[in-house]
Amino acid sequence: MSNVRKTEIVIAKEIFEVHVPNYTDYLLLKLMSARPSDIRDIATLVWKRGIPNDLKEAAKKMLAYPEIIEKICQ
Repeated sequence: MSNVRKTEIVIAKEIFEVHVPNYTDYLLLKLMSARPSDIRDIATLVWKRGIPNDLKEAAKKMLAYPEIIEKICQ
């Protein structure tokens, strides 16, 4: 993943540092898992935020079959 952002969250008075992926990476992670709940999330993300301009390039780095993204980005 590229461009992760670090942030801190508090759980039961403990502080934890977590890595938050950028929108493109997050969308690709959802696509890779393909669980029913992720499919609904993907639909909502694309509806609200659109398809990221760098999705094709990121897919080439992360997906085993990046050609799947070609159809989405047309």
